[in-house]
Amino acid sequence: MDKGTNIAAAGNDSDFGISKCMGSNLGSLPERGSGVGQIMLCYKGHATVEHNHIVHEFPTHGIDIVLPNDIFSFVEASEDFEMYCLRFSNDIFDEITYNLPNSFFNHIAYKPVYGLSEEEFYAFASDHFRVLFNKIADRKNICRHEIVVNLLCNLFLEIYDKIVRFCRIDTSSNSRRKRLFDRFVDLLYTRPDKRDVSYFADRLCITPKYLSVICNDASGIHAKEFIDRCRICELKQTLRTTDLTVKQIAERFDFPSTGNMCRFFKARTGSTITGYRRSVKRGGESARD
Repeated sequence: MDKGTNIAAAGNDSDFGISKCMGSNLGSLPERGSGVGQIMLCYKGHATVEHNHIVHEFPTHGIDIVLPNDIFSFVEASEDFEMYCLRFSNDIFDEITYNLPNSFFNHIAYKPVYGLSEEEFYAFASDHFRVLFNKIADRKNICRHEIVVNLLCNLFLEIYDKIVRFCRIDTSSNSRRKRLFDRFVDLLYTRPDKRDVSYFADRLCITPKYLSVICNDASGIHAKEFIDRCRICELKQTLRTTDLTVKQIAERFDFPSTGNMCRFFKARTGSTITGYRRSVKRGGESARD
């Protein structure tokens, strides 16, 4: 994306979308605490924004990161204010960031706005936003959802790299708790058929309660919720990328029955398994049956 390149709206799915916004249409952005995350690039003018009741200046060539469920609003914007806005759902956010450390998100919560040089700004926009725009707009692509999710994952990894290197946040793995958490995550992916906290605690030779404490310290959520979120991400990926029957998927993840798996999925996503798979085939439209 070069200077002056225009981006119109691309994709208004429930999962993701990208658009150009000006001061006159900021009211069309997601409401405060709406469960929608945003990455905004200001290429003209400036604004004042509020994150979780703290006011920040959003400058020209700035990037503003709004995490899902943040309390966010625009306080004011200059008359010439213009920006690109990338939106993504809470489900997509979980899917693309579950392997990033909690220290990263703690830092973003503390410092959500970053100023870039003009050269850095347009390089970032070209490398990420332009590619995302093209893929989000390509509704005929049968792998559109997977491609966009991978591009969003790359985008967050790029942001993570810059924040770790230039803001010097602590991501060391020297503590015993951090090492135990990393082993826990490794176990999660080697044993996708397990969902009980006690199973993983036994393998780590610690109590389930201590595993929950470690998990909460590292990720902000307790072990059971962390396990369930990972399993939901894996189920969604399997539903999107394979033609396995519901029965075959239940067997792969060692659910007692297809009904048990369907209830597990519905309770944590609000969608049925068949409804979710149908929505993916239609291009990501919401399916809450």
